[in-house]
Amino acid sequence: YIDLDLHHGDGVEEEFKMSKHVATFSLHHYAAGFYPNTGGALLSNSGFSINAPLPERVGDNDWLSIAAFGINRIMDAFDPQYVVVQ
Repeated sequence: YIDLDLHHGDGVEEEFKMSKHVATFSLHHYAAGFYPNTGGALLSNSGFSINAPLPERVGDNDWLSIAAFGINRIMDAFDPQYVVVQ
């Protein structure tokens, strides 16, 4: 499950955090007080949950590089049968 919107995909992450069949990757804005206040770099996750918290005003090239890096690593390590992108 790849979550590329502005907010941390905490609901999906929580739902599947104990599953060994679903990996979640959330690329999102992160700042103190920004909803939902989860998904920071130091967050310890269970299962196959990866967060990529980004500061405000990340440029397009940096965003694309981080997204490609994270997604490629997940695809290589997890080898999913299906991919859901939101």
